[in-house]
Amino acid sequence: MLQSQRKQSGFSLLELLLVVAVGAVLILAGLGAYKLVSEGNAATQSIRQLQTLKQQVQQAYQGEASYGTTANADLTATLQAMRMLPPDMPLNGTTLRNGFSSTTTVTAGAATSQFVITYNGVSRNACVKMGQTYTTANASDFVSLTINGGAALTTPNVANLTTGADGCDADDNVMVWTFQ
Repeated sequence: MLQSQRKQSGFSLLELLLVVAVGAVLILAGLGAYKLVSEGNAATQSIRQLQTLKQQVQQAYQGEASYGTTANADLTATLQAMRMLPPDMPLNGTTLRNGFSSTTTVTAGAATSQFVITYNGVSRNACVKMGQTYTTANASDFVSLTINGGAALTTPNVANLTTGADGCDADDNVMVWTFQ
């Protein structure tokens, strides 16, 4: 008598686990790449916002002897009244939000002949990228950059942005540009 063997169709448990494991690895790799791309986009957007803010402050106060009459005065309301804030920087009351969804302030400097743009919540990699935007060599109106309250940098570069106490050593950096 011939016995017929049954052939089972479908996946075995081991094959199914293998498919799930491969899928999980692909999802994790995709999430990691997404985070890097998102951070890079936020840095690029924030550099563009920084450049626009700098130009708009200079344009608003063109022909004036100073950036306001009081040292450290908030210039955001003036820029808002003149409709000179970057369109991609949401304003919540008088608080500007940057590409990292953190706060940005624009104030007169300690010397009113200067103004200050402060970015909060900047990641380490974005801090290095943004820190190289202005130097005394490429912008005659650039005075200095301080990071996390460190020493003022006049020629920010990869070396001094990535090493030492004055660099981008935190995951949540505060960057302060001073312009004249």
